[in-house]
Amino acid sequence: MSTPVRKLFISYRRAHAENVAHSLHRILEGSRLFETVFLDEETIKHGGNWQEEIFNNLNACDCFLLLIHKGWAPRSGEEDWLHKEVAHALSRLRRASDGEPGAHFLFSPVLLDGAEMPSKTELPEDLLDLPEIHTSVELRTNGKWLKKDVYNELLPQLGYPNVDHDTGSYPAGSIPPMVQSSEFCEREAKVVLADADHDLRTQEYTHAYAEFSSLLKRSQAAFGSNSLYTITA
Repeated sequence: MSTPVRKLFISYRRAHAENVAHSLHRILEGSRLFETVFLDEETIKHGGNWQEEIFNNLNACDCFLLLIHKGWAPRSGEEDWLHKEVAHALSRLRRASDGEPGAHFLFSPVLLDGAEMPSKTELPEDLLDLPEIHTSVELRTNGKWLKKDVYNELLPQLGYPNVDHDTGSYPAGSIPPMVQSSEFCEREAKVVLADADHDLRTQEYTHAYAEFSSLLKRSQAAFGSNSLYTITA
C-alpha cells in the first residue's frame, strides 16, 4: 500500500471476537502509528450517541478492519450492526474503486486462527462483494503470536513495513512524520503509562518493564539521546 493508513475502524462480532478486538486495539494504539483506532467499547464515551459515533467513524476512517472468526456469518435482522458496518464499508470501497475523488479506502478482512472468507452462498445480497476482496491478512489470536503477526503481517499492509516488533523502532530515514510531532510524544507517554499501570495492577511486572524499555528506545531513535523521555525516565 503506497499511502499509509491514518484512521482505523475495527469491526467485530462481540460474542466471538471481543477479547481479540480489544487486544488488537491495544497493540495498534501502542504502535503510535495512527491518528485514531476506533473500537466501539474503547472509543465511544459513556452517554455518547453510539449510532452516530459508529457512522461518523465509518465515514472518517481510511481503513476498515473486519475480524472474521471460524463460522463467521452476518446475522439477519434490522439491529445487526455488524451487517450494517460491513455493508457501509463495502459501499465506500466500491466508490473508492470507481475513482471517486477523495475516496481512498482500504477494506482489510482479518482472518483469525485459520478462519476463511465466507462464500457468497452464506451472504446476503448487499455483502456479496466480500469474497472478492483480496487484501485479507491472517492473525493468530494467542497472546504469544498476536503482536508478532500484527507487526509482520498487518502493519505492512497498512503502509508500515519494517517496524521492529521488539523495539517499535523504524528503519533509518523512514520515521513517520507523526512520530516526530509533539502530539505524538504526549500520546505515546499516556498510552505507555496506561499500559504499565494495567500491568502493575495485574502484577505483570516483566511486561511493564519491557514496555518502558521499548518506549525509551523508540524515543531515542526518533529524537536522539537528549529526548524528554530519556532524561525523565
